[in-house]
Amino acid sequence: PIVIDRPHSTVTLVSDASLDLGGVGKGFAADMVLQQVMAQGASAALVDLGGDIAFDAGDLDESARPWQIGVADPYNPGKTLVTAVASAGGIATSSTLRRTWQGPSGQMVHHVINPVSGQSGDSGVVSATVLADRCAHAEVVAKQCLLAGIERGSAVCARAGLEAAFVGKSGDITLVGLWEGVSA
Repeated sequence: PIVIDRPHSTVTLVSDASLDLGGVGKGFAADMVLQQVMAQGASAALVDLGGDIAFDAGDLDESARPWQIGVADPYNPGKTLVTAVASAGGIATSSTLRRTWQGPSGQMVHHVINPVSGQSGDSGVVSATVLADRCAHAEVVAKQCLLAGIERGSAVCARAGLEAAFVGKSGDITLVGLWEGVSA
């Protein structure tokens, strides 16, 4: 029911289907709000739109790296899994453990759809967090990593110079990049 035409960069949905770009939109909105706040004269700012976070320490000394952003454990949301420390950029997490429902044949499904199969993605990753130059960028790559799995997602992040934290189905944690100042 979903037709993906790669040569023409189009997606055709059946009449009762919808496409949710909320995560990417949230990341882009966080970046826009941050840009406006800084343009209005803020010396530093952090914008959190439900876990999609854009931040800028402004003119503070780069070595200060004032923002410490905790990444929640997807299996225990009240617990911090790792803490990213940075002065500017964006961070976003994508997970298969939220926004779930029972599918037509009784199986549990989630909102991140594999574009190849048209089904909920199942790469063995339950949570992917990416730290990037912008929140929208982090959001897109986090979704890509969630679908690609730890090995391929790690390679994507390493090539792009991005930091990422993956949590597998068994709770194992894989960190990619420097994660300077990380506590695990």
